[in-house]
Amino acid sequence: MVGKPIRGVSIFYTHGETFQPQGGVNQSGERLRPLIGDNDEAGVKLDLWQSRLVVTGSYFNMLQENAFIKVIFPDGTFDFRQVPSSVSKGWELDVAAQPFRGLTLLASYQWINAKTQNGLAVRNVPQGGTYKAVVKYALPATLLQGVELGANYE
Repeated sequence: MVGKPIRGVSIFYTHGETFQPQGGVNQSGERLRPLIGDNDEAGVKLDLWQSRLVVTGSYFNMLQENAFIKVIFPDGTFDFRQVPSSVSKGWELDVAAQPFRGLTLLASYQWINAKTQNGLAVRNVPQGGTYKAVVKYALPATLLQGVELGANYE
């Protein structure tokens, strides 16, 4: 759902639900239960100076049930275990600017707190803050058509 209360300002909200069957069984012969998820996100987008500056900020809250992880034992064998539930909450801020023709600046920051029902960090989800910055310059068409120079920092 998106609302535009005034020119250049958008307020948005999205809700999504997930149901994904997990095929197979674990070493104990137990069937893997389906992955179930619930996601809510709300935010604001500012589109300023004829889209030369775009700022987006949002907050999200995601609940997942029955995600499976592969557990490897010291003897090299493995099993699949399911995490009964986990919650991921956080926010993100993205800024895109084009101060003059050919130059594009992008920056983003997000903060995530993703924990299982036991208070453990969710695997493969960065905890705390992560960031990225990109600078790109497209050379004028009179020099080398289509050539761009850029740098990326994460």
